[in-house]
Amino acid sequence: MSAASTTDREAIVSAPQSLLHDHLDGGLRVDTILEISDEIGHTPRLPTTEKAALQAWFTAGAEARDLLKYLATFEHTIACMQSEAHI
Repeated sequence: MSAASTTDREAIVSAPQSLLHDHLDGGLRVDTILEISDEIGHTPRLPTTEKAALQAWFTAGAEARDLLKYLATFEHTIACMQSEAHI
C-alpha cells in the first residue's frame, strides 16, 4: 500500500461518520433529485419543482444553523435513494 493510499484510508477511517453520511445523502445534484422524484412519485412532496428555487431551498437548509431545517433536506435526498438503481 502506498503512503498516499494509507493516508487517504486513515483520513476516511478517522472522519466522523456524520461527514461520510452527509457526503452521500447530501451530495445529490438537484437535477438528480428532480429526475428520481419524478420516477418514484415523490415530486408532489418537494418544496418546489423549479431547479433554481430547489437549489436555493437546499442551500438555505444547509446554511440555516437550524438542525430541523438542515434535516428536512434529507427527507428528499433519502427518498430518492431507496432502491439499488438510484444509489
